Amino acid sequence: KKEKMRKLILFLCCFLTTTLMLGQNTVGTLKNDLGSYDAYTLLSPINSTETYLLNNCGQVVHQWTSTYTPGASVYLLENGNLLRTGKIANNNFQFGGVGGKIELFDWDNNLIWEYTYTDSTYTQHHDIYPLPNGNILMIVATVMTEAEALQAGRNPANLTQGEVFNEQILEIQPFGTNQANVVWEWNIKDHLVQDFDATKDNFGVVADNPNRLDFNYINATNATANWLHCNSLQYNPALDQLVLSSRIMSEIYIIDHSTTTAEAATSTGGTYGKGGDFLYRWGNKAAYDKGTSSNQTLFGQHYPHWIADGLTDAGKIMIFNNGGARAYSSIDIIDPMVTTPGNYTYDNVNGYGPTNA
Repeated sequence: KKEKMRKLILFLCCFLTTTLMLGQNTVGTLKNDLGSYDAYTLLSPINSTETYLLNNCGQVVHQWTSTYTPGASVYLLENGNLLRTGKIANNNFQFGGVGGKIELFDWDNNLIWEYTYTDSTYTQHHDIYPLPNGNILMIVATVMTEAEALQAGRNPANLTQGEVFNEQILEIQPFGTNQANVVWEWNIKDHLVQDFDATKDNFGVVADNPNRLDFNYINATNATANWLHCNSLQYNPALDQLVLSSRIMSEIYIIDHSTTTAEAATSTGGTYGKGGDFLYRWGNKAAYDKGTSSNQTLFGQHYPHWIADGLTDAGKIMIFNNGGARAYSSIDIIDPMVTTPGNYTYDNVNGYGPTNA
């Protein structure tokens, strides 16, 4: 009863505040009924240098100011610090989500650390993730030259821009006010398979290698350099695993983080024994020759993440499924089948499950 009364009071406060302000709250709430989750919302508008912390009434309860518009991710840390990405224009990487800058502000809006990671051959983009040990994971796009791509087995017809972007995950250890050490690295280019040219690297049967990415699978991109467009990176501390989202492939991939950098470049080692190969993938079975477009379940998705302990469906994976050509969006929850925690079930005929969210 006390909880219901508290929510009722909160609801009435929001209603009365909104009424009295007569629409002056420009980030105001359109709806806040009694069933809403009692929490704060962190908002970083894409064309603004401001980051806002809002309450359920839509009121700004705190605000941070940067000199950069966001590079597509922002996190409020347990100690009240704000970790965000910033956008630095890069003529060699012209796609949505490009960042290149990471900033750490304290609660009082003091910039206490920053790190720039952008050049003609690489850039941080889209997501970062604050690890429990204080390190930071980040997604990076790096250039594979035409010669490198061809040696890796790329079909020349799929090199329409004379290069292709490798997707990389770096773990950095911040120090000083603007420096960091790279302490772990993973690259998709180390985990490819191709059935186009037996004289080149990575040759094999795609359907027999579900833990690797088909270097010549093109999914609605016209074979541009930005053929993967990874847009989200999240971490599971209990499993020491990462989940990475490729919007263009319409797939998510789970990777072992327990490996060394050397092991992450191979197919052996780590807690799960597969090095840096995929432990699990889901969303588009056609990408590894275990289905067709009729089996596709993800469509340009964002933000796959493990649901936190203490919440409904804890341990399952929640995904925002944009929809694309499907013409509608959805919030999907999947529960990957496992033999033991972190070891995912694979069907040689049907691939990874479940069939649907």
